[in-house]
Amino acid sequence: MYVVEIQRISTDDKTVRRSRFVGLMVLGACQGIASDRIPVYFIAENFMWTRPGREGAINRISWLYGEAQLNRNVKLVGSYIDLPTPTKVRRILDEGFVEVAKDSWVGRAGRIRTRFGFNDWSELFYTPIIQFAIIRSNPITPQLGLLRFDTGVDVQGGSPELQVQAGVVDVANDGWELAPQNADHVALRLQSEQGQAIIGISTLTKVRGTGTRNGMIGLDVRWSKPEWMARFEAVKGYSRGANGHGAYLDVFYRPQRWFRTQFGVRGEFYESLAGVESSLLTLGVRQILSKEFTLSVNYGHGSRTGAAAGMRGWTVQLMTALRF
Repeated sequence: MYVVEIQRISTDDKTVRRSRFVGLMVLGACQGIASDRIPVYFIAENFMWTRPGREGAINRISWLYGEAQLNRNVKLVGSYIDLPTPTKVRRILDEGFVEVAKDSWVGRAGRIRTRFGFNDWSELFYTPIIQFAIIRSNPITPQLGLLRFDTGVDVQGGSPELQVQAGVVDVANDGWELAPQNADHVALRLQSEQGQAIIGISTLTKVRGTGTRNGMIGLDVRWSKPEWMARFEAVKGYSRGANGHGAYLDVFYRPQRWFRTQFGVRGEFYESLAGVESSLLTLGVRQILSKEFTLSVNYGHGSRTGAAAGMRGWTVQLMTALRF
């Protein structure tokens, strides 16, 4: 049996025992599946970082991901995270769903990451820019933001010229929910590949239930060619109350002869629900040191007030990864 020890900042014995027990159960069960010749894949990652204005390195997040291909069309996916906060470490189920594929269509049911702009794990963590874009880590409406844990069902399919993604989800999940209790939001995404660019429009709207009906709409564009990648994302909230909006542009460059090195620059703007504007320019470099270690260094310059204030200055991150 594989035993993966992910670094933690909590010293609570009960919590550590629970985390080890859950990890051993998951790994043991998946090893049993693997012994029956079902392909199983694991990733364990830990991110340590230093942030502007703070001394010393702390744990940013730990992530354990696994998937099992049950047959040609059915796959199980699960991931778990340790998310440190100022007062405690939140232990949360990140994803847990069954995926069914048929021809060009794929359906998912369970705890899913709703497709809205650039929100895959790799799009958030495997870039030269360490911190999340401001619009991704701040509210867009009083009830909605882009970093959430959703439960529900969705389906995607089509062709490269026009791909459709639609789902019904519950956006109010905070722990280990696998099924929606109140699936009152509809997600819709249209995506089209045009030459070297991929253009997407995403919406998430509350369609029933009590409370203010609200939602958000986003536009994202990705352009890539050998050595270069550029991506743009803009999001705006719509509700009867206050709404936020913002956008960012990333440009990444990987030299052909330095394939382990990637440079990046991000320019971004955000207006909060209270109408406070902030902007930030971040320069970064990401260096793959080995199969297990990746080092990133960033410098941010921007507004001294608003959401960008705490992102100014130097940020350093070390990612540790095990794949098996």
